Amino acid sequence: MGSIAAIISLFSACLSVWGIKRNIDANLRAKARIEWIQEVRKQTATVYKSYRELRSAYLQKSGRAIAYTKYQTDLRLLKLYFADNDDNISGESNKAVILKNSKNNKSKNKYLINVIDGLQEVKSRLNENDILAATGDFSQYYVELDELMEYISIYLKIEWDKAKKGK
Repeated sequence: MGSIAAIISLFSACLSVWGIKRNIDANLRAKARIEWIQEVRKQTATVYKSYRELRSAYLQKSGRAIAYTKYQTDLRLLKLYFADNDDNISGESNKAVILKNSKNNKSKNKYLINVIDGLQEVKSRLNENDILAATGDFSQYYVELDELMEYISIYLKIEWDKAKKGK
């Protein structure tokens, strides 16, 4: 009878240790995910600010090279948060549908990188006569930035929900 109690006690202790380890692992994953979410939010805000500074530099016709370099650097840093590990993208070709999907983040990294790449082409759209700067027609870029911010917001909401569940 004593050996059965000892076995049950040992089994209980093992289950307890396993449960504690599982909780610690879940907490570490959640903490890392939350830190990642915060860093992505900060970098997204930095990109938006850099773009505003770039626009201002073009309108004021001073400090353009510095503002452009900062904007490009900030976009590249944001891009690093979204590893392109989606080798196969499903048959869905409408990137807006995929990026606005609020259920999961499957296949989103590749599309987020494409959106960021599009924003990096801002200088190629500015011609030497600064037509865009002269007319102040930067509104299209704000639309694209707003879309990126919306997509990232959806992405981070899903990641936040995963963090709450300890995944």
